[in-house]
Amino acid sequence: MELLYLTHRIRNHYYKPFIVLNFAQKGIVHGRKSLVPAFCETNHIAHTNSDPFVCSFTREKFLWYKLLKNTIPVCDTWLLDSKIGWISGQPPYEQKLIAKLENQCSSIGLCDNNIFAYSQQIDEELCKLANCYNSRVIVQEFIEGYEVEIPFCNDGENIFCLRPQGIKIDGEPFIGEKILTYDTRRNHAYEFYNFDEYNSELSTHICNSVKQIAQIMNLQGMGRIDCRITKEGKYYFTDINSNPHLIEIASPAESLRQIGFDQYSDLLNLLIGLTIIRHPNQIKL
Repeated sequence: MELLYLTHRIRNHYYKPFIVLNFAQKGIVHGRKSLVPAFCETNHIAHTNSDPFVCSFTREKFLWYKLLKNTIPVCDTWLLDSKIGWISGQPPYEQKLIAKLENQCSSIGLCDNNIFAYSQQIDEELCKLANCYNSRVIVQEFIEGYEVEIPFCNDGENIFCLRPQGIKIDGEPFIGEKILTYDTRRNHAYEFYNFDEYNSELSTHICNSVKQIAQIMNLQGMGRIDCRITKEGKYYFTDINSNPHLIEIASPAESLRQIGFDQYSDLLNLLIGLTIIRHPNQIKL
């Protein structure tokens, strides 16, 4: 895209309207989610994502935890730098935790061994994880129970959630201590189910909180927010994705299928429609 733009094959005020569809990028480079939005906004090109700051900020799990913790139900979270140690305190001993890379997605670096009861001896393993991926590591209070992904849309004025997608592992909706590890995601060794049908009242509460998060963080276009839910029905948000996977087997496409839009093109049409509404002055049909 950059080459086409710089060689003037596309340009500002091009005689045909166009939109850059920015899908999830691979790799572990810090800030990679902002590259395409930053280029587009610098050159006044309409794109499907939130702005570049938001795209980077949502990857920084510890920072958005600090922003939301007094407003939204989020898990207690601590941050470890392998060079300088714990930042803003450390977890209490024996608390059950899960370790994640601070600014990565798609379960990169995540396996079953990332769940543990905290002790001083764990610090060495956490530093190894941080050094392996050249990233700081967060540890979150681990929530046993259900896991749900909530795709949502924001056209700049209206926020609405698609059907929340519960995660089944080994055919069970209550996954307890199980998580979506990197291998589980890569092999798609899980299933979706319509959580709204499973527990409509709780689903409504969760969706209201998702809308609140989207407003606070200025998430635009299509995004996805994940949560874990205890067997008593308490929910805690664990991940915010401003640029979710939009492949045919991911939760946004599955959510649309459950309400009768079973073609992959329906997902793309929704994404394009949201972008047109958000950029009326740039896209004149």
